[in-house]
Amino acid sequence: MSTDASKPASNTIEAQLRETITRIHVDLPDQCAVVKRAHALVYRSPLQPAQMLVMEAEPLLGKTRVLNLISGDIRSNYVSPIAGWTCRTECRSPTNASALGLLLCRALGTPIIGLGNVPRLAEYLCKRIERHERKPALLAVDNAHLLTEETLDVLAAIIASGVAPIILSGRTGTSALAGQLLHMVGHFAEFVDLAPLAYTRGADLGKVHDFLLVIQQELRSLLDQLGIKLILATDDWAKCFWAGSWGSPGGIVALVRETLLTVVRERKEKRRNSPYTVTRDDFAETWRLQMARDSPLKFNPFKRDDAPTLTEIQEVRKEVEQRRFAKPKLPTAPKGKGAMIWR
Repeated sequence: MSTDASKPASNTIEAQLRETITRIHVDLPDQCAVVKRAHALVYRSPLQPAQMLVMEAEPLLGKTRVLNLISGDIRSNYVSPIAGWTCRTECRSPTNASALGLLLCRALGTPIIGLGNVPRLAEYLCKRIERHERKPALLAVDNAHLLTEETLDVLAAIIASGVAPIILSGRTGTSALAGQLLHMVGHFAEFVDLAPLAYTRGADLGKVHDFLLVIQQELRSLLDQLGIKLILATDDWAKCFWAGSWGSPGGIVALVRETLLTVVRERKEKRRNSPYTVTRDDFAETWRLQMARDSPLKFNPFKRDDAPTLTEIQEVRKEVEQRRFAKPKLPTAPKGKGAMIWR
């Protein structure tokens, strides 16, 4: 492979590509709205006494990105981060009270005490938060759907003490856990959802188109160095990416990232330095390997001469909604021999 100084060294290309894609940020209305609600939570008035914000969404819709915006790890052009320190922790597996205590102690940088005694642990954490030198403006628990009911006593104590407002961010099930928590403490909470990029009519494609345009522009400089051409900002591409990701911003980014990594690896293995344009087939293979199994689509949206139509996508959406709201079918009692076992 060429060692041309104008190109990144081969052993760092993938790392640079991952880093560049990770830095890309597109301000989406839903995400900005949640950040504004976080500001209202921290600077709440007596007329808005909520002490907890519950953010629930399916994977790749931007929950962690919102927390990054709130804490200032990612900068937005439209919303400012929360002033002060956002103390964040993340559940990675089912998390009981002791495990949550361990996570919070690590996030606070404080000695681990009282893990085997929930009331003592709760009291200890409240004191540590209140007396912490950085005085957290906000506590944020990511992947809160992994919290067990045992953690409610710890969270309830923190809320009741008023030492810091809390954000619970997680998948389906987070709001149910938060509901039990509110019942225990008698406080108010605000519930917000993150939705996929809309596509219910042709005009909606503009949102997906603009999202792809930002990705294309942010990657252009690095890809030019690599001799790779990527054109995404067309209506046909917008339809393909919406269908392939089902409107998930994180899904779109993942498709682009994994496809480009595959292209880079293949060029390195085959020692190819000639200019290359990323094609539908490249994205089709990534989608087949990584997303097809979990997609409601019955076809590969990139493996066609024309982009999926709005009608096709709407038909699949209807099927998804019907399955979601369909009543479960109960078994019916058999007739004839063996029927007595049902009585």
